[in-house]
Amino acid sequence: MSKFIKILTNVSNVSLKMRIFILVLVPLSGMLFIGYQQMMGEIRKAEEADNLLQMSKLIPFVSDLVHQLQIERGMSAGFIGSNGIEFAAELAKQREITNIALEKLQQNTKPQIIANLGKKVANEFALALNDLNELDSVRAKTSSLQLKKAEMVSYYTKTISELLKTIDLQISYAGDPKMVSKLLALSSLLQAKERAGIERAVGTGAFSAKKIDQNTYLKFTSLIAMQKEMLHAFEDIAEPSLREFSAKTLTGEAVEKVFAYREVLLAAPFGGSLQSVSSEDWFKATTERINLLKKIDDAVTSDISDYAQKYQKIARGQLNYTIYLSIFILSATLIFAYLITLSITRPLLRLNRTMDALAEGDLDVEVRDSDRADEIGDMARAVEIFRENG
Repeated sequence: MSKFIKILTNVSNVSLKMRIFILVLVPLSGMLFIGYQQMMGEIRKAEEADNLLQMSKLIPFVSDLVHQLQIERGMSAGFIGSNGIEFAAELAKQREITNIALEKLQQNTKPQIIANLGKKVANEFALALNDLNELDSVRAKTSSLQLKKAEMVSYYTKTISELLKTIDLQISYAGDPKMVSKLLALSSLLQAKERAGIERAVGTGAFSAKKIDQNTYLKFTSLIAMQKEMLHAFEDIAEPSLREFSAKTLTGEAVEKVFAYREVLLAAPFGGSLQSVSSEDWFKATTERINLLKKIDDAVTSDISDYAQKYQKIARGQLNYTIYLSIFILSATLIFAYLITLSITRPLLRLNRTMDALAEGDLDVEVRDSDRADEIGDMARAVEIFRENG
């Protein structure tokens, strides 16, 4: 650095070629710095797009496993609530279906894939998969009625919550506002669906036991309120086409039955009877309604996947464009600077040699570049006059 400052303070001892190099180096350094910052921004954006695309591929597997765990939780609640009388055969079949969904998720969540999604997401996946290792133990205790309904529900709910959180965490990594909006809409829908799943489990247990205590009643009413709030949040955030699809899908006989069965359960503490509705009827109706929510979930997930592919393609294209443009500008600048330097230094060197020859008495030396229109041409013509006078 000190050498460079010394050169700048004593430029008369510096060659013209070096002066031109310094003149080009200063703005070129600034351009390189700005280009580097822009390129790093595009690289980060491309990496973010890659991660979002990868996560969009995992979301369907997470969503499917959550859906099957929710069904299994509801059946388990009915099984425990009826002291093993109801849902025994259905629960056995459902566990097999859940195992298939779990296997698919495990096949698509290799460590190297998860590591690229960010530390927080990787940690949450690890927690969820660790809890899923206890699934067989929880099932065994449920089958032998060694597990209380609240403990069983707590396990499934905690595991499902951790799986859903892996999707929620992607919101913090998404820099694109449109992707953030889509992920928020999906998160609201999945949270509403989870509350519907817990409502199914709570209601199944109550209708199986033909009674409902105060705490369960309060929980049931809060689950209904949370579903309404989260579905409203989904409608506020989701795109018009998805809102329209949701409105057309979440309707019909199953939805009306759920509302009617809710009223029966809500009236139980005030003299109402739960005898008119069986746990199977409640479970069937709520499952059909949740399946409708799953259809909406699948549509939103598909929309996110399509957008993630387009977003990743655009981000990668922009990165490549920035790289190629930067290389072109840098190359063009260097070539241009080199040619300009040669256009100045070469004729000056020739003129210098000509003047040396004249100084040594060689009056036959050819004076070149006198036809130039610039200052070098003026100098050459002046030297030509000196030669003629000599």
